Amino acid sequence: MKRIKIALLFLLCNVVATETIRASDFWRDVAKDVIVGSVICAGSMLFYQNFKSAIIQANALTLLKDSDDTFSSVAGHDEAKEELKDIVDFLKNPEKFQRLGARIPTGVLLTGSPGSGKTLLARAIAGEAGCSFFSVNGAEFVEMYSGVGPARMRELYRAARQHAPSIIFIDEIDAVGRHRSGNNDHGEYDNTLLQLLVLMDGFEKSETTKPIVFIGATNFKEALDDALLRPGRFDRIVHVPLPDIKNRLKILEYFAGFTLIDARVDLKEIAKTTAGFSGAHLKNLMNEAAIIASRKDHLQVQQVDLIEARDKVIYGRALKSCVLTEKQKRITAVHESGHALVNLLLMKYSVPLYKMTIVPHGEALGFTGMLSSEDHYVSSKEELVARIMMLLGGRAAEELTFAQLSTGASNDFKHASQLAQEMVRFYGMSTEMGTVFYDMNNRFSEETLQRIDQQVKRIIQKCYEETKLLLAKHIKDLKLLSDRLFTEETLYNEDIQALFAQERALDDESITIPSV
Repeated sequence: MKRIKIALLFLLCNVVATETIRASDFWRDVAKDVIVGSVICAGSMLFYQNFKSAIIQANALTLLKDSDDTFSSVAGHDEAKEELKDIVDFLKNPEKFQRLGARIPTGVLLTGSPGSGKTLLARAIAGEAGCSFFSVNGAEFVEMYSGVGPARMRELYRAARQHAPSIIFIDEIDAVGRHRSGNNDHGEYDNTLLQLLVLMDGFEKSETTKPIVFIGATNFKEALDDALLRPGRFDRIVHVPLPDIKNRLKILEYFAGFTLIDARVDLKEIAKTTAGFSGAHLKNLMNEAAIIASRKDHLQVQQVDLIEARDKVIYGRALKSCVLTEKQKRITAVHESGHALVNLLLMKYSVPLYKMTIVPHGEALGFTGMLSSEDHYVSSKEELVARIMMLLGGRAAEELTFAQLSTGASNDFKHASQLAQEMVRFYGMSTEMGTVFYDMNNRFSEETLQRIDQQVKRIIQKCYEETKLLLAKHIKDLKLLSDRLFTEETLYNEDIQALFAQERALDDESITIPSV
């Protein structure tokens, strides 16, 4: 219709100009300018319309995607799959629900950490239901040209309507669904969101209309606009958590089915020591293990390959080409021994020690690693203080041994300060600040912010003083451990326990967590 209007306008200008030419010589020149201007204007408008249409179609949003995945392809996440089965049943047999007056949910929002399996769950829904599946990324609606985002959204919905029943999956939906700013600079983002809201309302729905289900995925639910989260749009919000021990084992067993693996491999042991791993991490771990086994010419993936792959994923690759001087090696050995000794002395409150090394890994000259055989969902104040003391143990050991300071503790300070801030701001573990949640998105007075900083500094300072006293009391143990680490370069928990069993027991019932 727009092109017809442009053509009529062009024709009218030419008629007027032609008649004017006949009237007088003066107007002849003016008419020529009018003709040239109208041609340029009409051509520009046609070019813009064609260019805009090409931009709208450029990303091929309306292409159908095939989904061969089903719920059997998703290891673990039993609760999430149970919630999503209703959507599958509704798409396959809507009459079963409609006879009781139920309506199909318009949208399902999948939230969770990166790599937890949100995209795979969306593909599994489409595969189970056997319906049309349109998969796009939220960033594909963002363009510099005005009106392109909403137009792409309409094109996508039109294609989904033609192939209904269908699923529209928008990954990283926070790219188009963020809180509206009220700022004209973000008008294109807001218009795209408004178009999505209108389409999700679905004014053309009826009893006979085949359903279209929107599925969104995001790592940052808090950033989404409230209008998008209300019932009637995203009716269901399904959290996809990081897998626990049971589900980690299921995921490892699933990926082991695609890997030639030794029958003696204990996947349960790997599952126990990978707390906090997502499904993507576990998939990567199995792939790394297969690569390591191939490099070593193993006929099958063995337990040692899986352990090496796990350590590589957690701590990074060992940099054997990075050779430390004897002085640097000694400082690093004392630093890591400080971490490990504090951990052992506060064993009742800390995660079990796994390994310590002065072989550089990634950006670190060495590390002291802890691995838990169980998932932790709640931490006590004593456990948090013990963690801060363990982090400060490296610097305290350096100061006690060399009476000088190095730059190796900066990352420890960063994590210790973060823990102390969380204790004060979020967990109500500061008597001075009370049981108040201090969200930095809210406005607080300068006095309040200064008091928070003072409490964080007080906790760090108190923990550091107590850590120095603890290590000073066990200075012989610190020297024994650092000398052995300097010689061996890498020590495991059993090596450390054997070392102290020969010399002296570390058990000290008098050790208590300081009050901070």
